[in-house]
Amino acid sequence: MWPFSKNKQQLDRLHFKSGNDALEYACKFMVCKWELEAILPAIVTSAARGKNGLQNLSLLAASDEGPKEIPFCTTLNENVPELTKDDFVGYLIAKQIPGLGKMSTIGFVVIKLQPTFDLNLGGWLSYDQSSN
Repeated sequence: MWPFSKNKQQLDRLHFKSGNDALEYACKFMVCKWELEAILPAIVTSAARGKNGLQNLSLLAASDEGPKEIPFCTTLNENVPELTKDDFVGYLIAKQIPGLGKMSTIGFVVIKLQPTFDLNLGGWLSYDQSSN
């Protein structure tokens, strides 16, 4: 199935039908290295507002090996829009912790994204940017 929407007006942007399609594309065709301070595309799998005003989330984040489960993270601050299941977001790796044969991370959701990749900018459009 073709993962792009049929918008032919913008040849400088890849418009995906959903965040899940964008995540799958990122895992297969983009460099998604788990490095300190990397911001990786991710899908929200659950979301709840904490008492401190931050949002508590679980995610599937892009990696070169395919989607990687993040069982718990929060938003960086209250400025991130309200998130719900299946939202497409940017996950910032803030700290890496060597674990049992694999690297664990502490990170935050720093931005809500559109499933649109701008080829000229070399990045995903934020939720509040125009996708025209």
